[in-house]
Amino acid sequence: MTNDKRIAQQILNIFEKTPGFYRYGDETESKYVDLAICANTPEEGISSYATIGLFQTNIGLTYNAKPLRIELLAAGAQSVESFDNIMATTAFEIMDAQTAFPGYVVNNVVSMYIPNREMRHILLTHPFLWDNTQSLTLPDLTVAWLMCVPISDQEKIYCEQNGLDALETIFEQHQIDIFDITRQSTL
Repeated sequence: MTNDKRIAQQILNIFEKTPGFYRYGDETESKYVDLAICANTPEEGISSYATIGLFQTNIGLTYNAKPLRIELLAAGAQSVESFDNIMATTAFEIMDAQTAFPGYVVNNVVSMYIPNREMRHILLTHPFLWDNTQSLTLPDLTVAWLMCVPISDQEKIYCEQNGLDALETIFEQHQIDIFDITRQSTL
């Protein structure tokens, strides 16, 4: 079984439903990523998204003497038409930067598709919406899951100055709706 198929199988376990699979290319058609999209998961009116193929990008990290790679998870209101493009562009930006970790911010990716809103960036964090998101150990590498959360300029600055844990504490205190890409900033 190929690594792509193993990752797709884990996505089935995470979403507990069969998603649709779609291929996205960047503007130059030099980079591609597949997205698994599953409607009404983890709840009614919400779609879940997962990348397949980002694991091929070397992010310069290792785990148990094997290369550590990542794939992305996200969830958003089904009414947001561009969420798939936000996910694909986030993956392309990570491919270019060749880095990703909890607390990493992909700048201006939300505002490319949904301008004039407070949510402008994507924050990478530990996935908490789904079960079965443990790292996937493959023969030649380990694949970890990171979750995409839209954030504002002020939240980005706060995260850079105080760290991911501090920002997540603010999110918990305000009980943010992470599915709402048009929410108000907490700061």
